[in-house]
Amino acid sequence: MLVRTILLAALLANILCPSLAAAPRTLPLSKTFRGVTKFQALVKQAQREKWAGLPMGERVGRFGRAMAGTPYVGFTLEIDDHIEAPSADFTGVDCWTFFEICMGMARMIESEKATFAKATSLGS
Repeated sequence: MLVRTILLAALLANILCPSLAAAPRTLPLSKTFRGVTKFQALVKQAQREKWAGLPMGERVGRFGRAMAGTPYVGFTLEIDDHIEAPSADFTGVDCWTFFEICMGMARMIESEKATFAKATSLGS
């Protein structure tokens, strides 16, 4: 019964407001991933200094120290009024995004890859 109700609501929404169905579900990469040069420099430093072999907390701390000097910018999560999207901005961070970037980079660097690149879409 719940599934029918949800499907009916979705169908009605598409009929009553077709522009919602056609609306983009993701934001462009230029809006969700900024500071590619800084990202690449951090990855190179982590690889050169072999941070992947360090404990997780140590890796987070290393990325945090490497991000020192990145400008503080408020409201970094509010990048769009209609679409909620994950984002990373290496050109300016607030306390929340600073921690998330450091944690994400620390997890990412565990993977043994020659290079890391930004995805071309959220599904990649």
